[in-house]
Amino acid sequence: MAFKLAKNFSAWLILVLCACACASNAASRAYDIPSTTQKFEEWMSRHGRHYKDVAEKAKRLKIFAENLRFVEEFNRAANRSYTVGLNHFSDLTNDEFAAAHTGFEGSGGIPDSVDWVKKGSDWAFSVVAAVEAITQQLIDCATDGNRGCQGGWMDNGFEYIINESFLTRCIKSLSERFMAWSTRVLVG
Repeated sequence: MAFKLAKNFSAWLILVLCACACASNAASRAYDIPSTTQKFEEWMSRHGRHYKDVAEKAKRLKIFAENLRFVEEFNRAANRSYTVGLNHFSDLTNDEFAAAHTGFEGSGGIPDSVDWVKKGSDWAFSVVAAVEAITQQLIDCATDGNRGCQGGWMDNGFEYIINESFLTRCIKSLSERFMAWSTRVLVG
């Protein structure tokens, strides 16, 4: 009888302790997690944000809250290998971010075509072409321990670049080609 009473008491004691721990944990979480407004104020301070008036601040708080909700819901999903977080763009809508940082305006999505030359981005294509030429030279010439398209090691490629004064020659060659091209195109 004493054993059964002690066993019941132990079970009740464990149950009460677990309940207290859960209640304490929930209370501390509610206390530790700031409200959306508090998170927004902390975010504003961290990123040096100031708004021209109360209406603008209220608008940005609403956008921030929507972005915060997205971040929290995304990170709660268990099937992701990464998480997302808030950053200095967290008070912008997707459309505002796209307009400010990509040149696309509105929610119409991506246009069917873009004239990158008119956008002033033709220089980027020249760099990509140069890098592709460098890549091809590495594949063709850095054969000490590498097998071209059949595989190789980055370390061997770096050694080739260092030992062969590769970058100096490439830059000089590309500069000469660019000067000849620009003279033909610009002069005529």
